[in-house]
Amino acid sequence: METLKEFPAFDIGVIGEGEETFLEICNSVYSNDVHLDINGIAVRNKSGGIEKRGARARIMDQDTIPIPAWDLLPSAETYFIQSARGCPFSCVFCMNHNGKVARMRSVASVIKEMEWIINTFKPVRISFGDELFSIDKQRTIELLDSMIIAQIGNRVKWDIQTHVNFVDELLLSKLKLANVDRIEMGVETGDDKLLKAMGKATTIAMIVKAFDNARKLKIKTGSFLLFGQPGETVESIKKTIDLAVRINADLPMFGLMIPYPGTDVAKLAAEGKAGYKLISLNWDDYRKQIGKSLELANISKRQIEFYQILGYIKVFLLNFRWLDFFSFILEFRLGAWNVFKRTVLNLHHSSLKCQRPNDYEVLLSSGETFQSISLIQSTEDWKKYQNEDQKRIKKQRFVEKRIAMLR
Repeated sequence: METLKEFPAFDIGVIGEGEETFLEICNSVYSNDVHLDINGIAVRNKSGGIEKRGARARIMDQDTIPIPAWDLLPSAETYFIQSARGCPFSCVFCMNHNGKVARMRSVASVIKEMEWIINTFKPVRISFGDELFSIDKQRTIELLDSMIIAQIGNRVKWDIQTHVNFVDELLLSKLKLANVDRIEMGVETGDDKLLKAMGKATTIAMIVKAFDNARKLKIKTGSFLLFGQPGETVESIKKTIDLAVRINADLPMFGLMIPYPGTDVAKLAAEGKAGYKLISLNWDDYRKQIGKSLELANISKRQIEFYQILGYIKVFLLNFRWLDFFSFILEFRLGAWNVFKRTVLNLHHSSLKCQRPNDYEVLLSSGETFQSISLIQSTEDWKKYQNEDQKRIKKQRFVEKRIAMLR
């Protein structure tokens, strides 16, 4: 709703999963149906008002979604595939757009897509976009066994993202046999109190164990760390850097907290709570590496950016990874240069923005101005939607079980 108000160039907004909704929109437009009586959308009516239709149920059977038509796009070195959707956790910084109920594609469907991508486009890498690749251990092992048989890991590099609580020695051993290139795991902070408060259901001990087990098997790792947690202090930031040095991920990633609409952090920032100061409602500023949307009352923006740079330096140099350090700078040289200009040279973020089309302001900035109060409402609305979504899924699964019993 707010998006359509802010950006009048858009006539329709899709709420939730878009595959079925978008197909129905296309069919309605093709048949000149101006009513667009479709669930899962917000639409601008003839008088300029915005109407919200009924909720769209989640797609429970992910195999009903066709494999993406990658052949209609230019070939690429990296392809992102989704083998599962959903995450049961409620992290304060994540809006969890795929819902809290995990829904997985069949192993056969995933292997089919990977085989097609590899044989057709000869990519360098395939990255799984699953929030939690290993959320269902049995299904994950079945998928890895099929990947081993198909020799996927011998034909292309591939990586995953998962939760430290969803990897154990058995699963890591299977990932090693499947020749995984890298496992990326969310660390977020090195402070146990902040970990408990953010809803991630992890501890420092769990994090260290997961990374140590991966290192024993010589599996490359990536770590996601996030400065600016609710109640963040200089001391907790230093603890995060110390933990990053301790786990020594092959690819450490230090991000800055962003108050994405729908998250608890956005609500806290709009209310000026948890030590937050909301400084921008310009979506161009909502980027984790070079964003400028949020400040902490007790730590300046420039201080946090300094610790962001210090984190990378310490991880590499205190672990005597000199070559890795220079390789990292070379690979991410554009981002590194932007961070350096902003933090060391104190150049304003506006000088770092990418070039915009000539009609950018007319098309995307001529609607109603987004207000901070909307961030508060968006969080409340999204929680309500998530709760209703879970009820719909529970009811849907109950009906499916009853039907299966009657057959």
